[in-house]
Amino acid sequence: MKRYSTLLLDADGTLLDFDQAEEIALRTVYGRHGIPCTKENLNTYFKVNQALWKQLERNEITKEELIQTRFPITFDQLHLKVSTSASFSKEYQEELAKQHPLLEGALEAVKELSKDYVLAIVTNGNLMTQQARLKDSGLKDWMSRIFISDELGVQKPMKAFFDRVLAELEEKDPSKILVVGDSLSSDILGARNAGLDSCWINLKKEVSLKTEKPTWEIASIRELVPLLKRLEIRI
Repeated sequence: MKRYSTLLLDADGTLLDFDQAEEIALRTVYGRHGIPCTKENLNTYFKVNQALWKQLERNEITKEELIQTRFPITFDQLHLKVSTSASFSKEYQEELAKQHPLLEGALEAVKELSKDYVLAIVTNGNLMTQQARLKDSGLKDWMSRIFISDELGVQKPMKAFFDRVLAELEEKDPSKILVVGDSLSSDILGARNAGLDSCWINLKKEVSLKTEKPTWEIASIRELVPLLKRLEIRI
């Protein structure tokens, strides 16, 4: 007997290597506009973008504000005079949509899990970008549904995001649904807000806070299959 019937899987940082995809896309756009791809220039954008996404998760800014400000803030911090900063987000999203590197063992784990569980993607991000990456990576073929924040009109970790997801799932027993993701502030807190169990993929060996306590913790998506098998034995 399975403890769970349905797995809600995050995409970036859980199945897809977003760090690699982000760097490739950024290097491409920087190079196109003659901006040196130094460590400082790359890392400044990464930090600015991550901070803005945290603000979005806390509902402090809108998605449009994030898109409109991340490159101007980056260039201001780097003291760069870039007259075409308004086009950077569009170009960056176009390049990011082409990048879909998988984390090691991700596709194999998804194929194995699909034999026994209903799988669905739950991800924040640009609709067209995420759709392209999930299709080109091969992940879409193994999913029953794909839920993207842009399409739902609300992002993780908001309870409303998961409420809309749950309304579309065949499984109606919340205790049979497991949220799997790498982000404490998005996936794990979101699952907690929605009253769902969660499995934290702690790739970076972080320490979780009491308010974000996951039900389970593993080091990579490859460990999810054996974890679920152990849970079956306990029941």
